[in-house]
Amino acid sequence: MSGTKQQGVKVLIDNGFGEFLFLLRKKPLPGETQTGWDIPGGRIKTNPITKIRENPVDALQREVLEETKLVLNLGSLQIVGFQTFTLKPYGIEIERTYFRAQLLPGNDERLNPAEHTASRWATVASELGHLQLNPQLGLALNYMQL
Repeated sequence: MSGTKQQGVKVLIDNGFGEFLFLLRKKPLPGETQTGWDIPGGRIKTNPITKIRENPVDALQREVLEETKLVLNLGSLQIVGFQTFTLKPYGIEIERTYFRAQLLPGNDERLNPAEHTASRWATVASELGHLQLNPQLGLALNYMQL
């Protein structure tokens, strides 16, 4: 995988009260030594047969559904940030787009136990100084106007 580029998406799910959904990862991300808090999201996939890439919104919907069983209100979707970084031990450059969205009414959060062990709704300001956030997420949140 050396020298590869990947694109990803993440979403700050807004509960309408200024709080966002944070998820505690079950395993550390590549390059990390311990688990940390994150927000829903993941990589944009390419179909191995057709070679057609998902669009970012489809990838975001898929990741949120896989991780939490929640359904986003796509009418509320806004781009709130971009980030590029390299996972040095792996030589992977990641380009990430951050979104903000609300949920469709009647959603019931159910975490995927293979990926996350806990969740919490909190303001970004409260989490920046108190939780062990995924390092790249922490950097990105410092620059977002939420």
